Amino acid sequence: MSSGSWDTEVSWSLACESLADPITGGAPYSATHAVPPGTCTLSMYDSYGDGWDGAEWSAPDWTDQSFSLSTRASAGSATFVVALSSPPLPPFPPGLAPAPPPPLRPPLPPLSPGDCMVVAALSDNPDAFSLVLLSTLGKGQSIAATDMGWKPESGAFSAYSSESFSVVHTASDDEPPGTVLTQADFGDDPATSGWNPALSLSDYRDQLLVYQGAESDPTFLCAFDWTGSDWKTYDSELSSDYYSGLPKGLTNGVDALNPYSQGWSSMHYDNWAYKGTASADIDALREAFVDGSNWESSSTRSTVAAYVKTAFTVMPNPPSAPPPPAPLTCGPNTEIDGASRQCVISCPSRRRNLESASAGQPSAAQSVVEAFLLRHPDAADDFWQMQRMLSKDDGPDFRQPASA
Repeated sequence: MSSGSWDTEVSWSLACESLADPITGGAPYSATHAVPPGTCTLSMYDSYGDGWDGAEWSAPDWTDQSFSLSTRASAGSATFVVALSSPPLPPFPPGLAPAPPPPLRPPLPPLSPGDCMVVAALSDNPDAFSLVLLSTLGKGQSIAATDMGWKPESGAFSAYSSESFSVVHTASDDEPPGTVLTQADFGDDPATSGWNPALSLSDYRDQLLVYQGAESDPTFLCAFDWTGSDWKTYDSELSSDYYSGLPKGLTNGVDALNPYSQGWSSMHYDNWAYKGTASADIDALREAFVDGSNWESSSTRSTVAAYVKTAFTVMPNPPSAPPPPAPLTCGPNTEIDGASRQCVISCPSRRRNLESASAGQPSAAQSVVEAFLLRHPDAADDFWQMQRMLSKDDGPDFRQPASA
């Protein structure tokens, strides 16, 4: 119990369940009491009738509340519950302590240009599109798609009529390479009012641009333009809802596909679908995506819809071939040994002897030795052993003089 301005006017009484007699006191007050669990009622009094003037009653071990009698009050009461305190848990025996939680995985980096490819665009009702991920879209990361065109000069989206918004997909878990996202996986852009449920692809011709980040500063990932015309160079050429410049950061024929500019077709078709292989390494898939023979196109939706793929298997790229060894260059008085491919000391006289032997002619040294052995045949064995120790090859047997 703390002090107030008029402590002599303050008194109180605490009555608790299972407590034989109430605890009473005034201000200030400090003592230790044992109170059984249950409901307690604190009765507060002021003899003058003007409240406790700043004095407060508290019992931190029983309740986290503090109590006081308001101004112009001569009496009041408050109720609180003393809970049963739980005994502390015993320590874990050595070696049985719980393992610490695994460290949190750092978030995956954002996607980069070329980390997805558009693999289907059907603009005849019902509209539909599909794209395949070529890199993991991390849990909680978002990817956006729009059929707005891109202004190549001002670097902004071209909002026109019904093409004025984006739809967004947010990954609820990591989505690995090979995952196919369709229009059904995309919903309202949280940055808009929420009225747009889906893109309305033009029945005539259109484009699909996929990006991460804000509409005001997008990082483009992939694109597909089936307008039947080339990417536009000037903002003034975007005079309708179905033209676009090449999105910034993308490369035509690599991660931004345009059948007209790539020479696949001079006609525009309402519906396109990739029909090539769905299982290969990333490099092989990229080559297949940009090959016009791997695409089906038609102005009839049903003709193309049968080719729309729902999954891809992205295998790791094969290991690169090791670089060829650097050419071996030997220094003076050395030569390349054919067996070990190492430089060895070259003896000019030995090389001449070998060259003479290969030509079928006795060398000068061989002639001298043969002449010596004709006069001293007993030394033939010693010379033969010496030759074997000093030479890499056996060479001619000096103990068998050439016939005259």
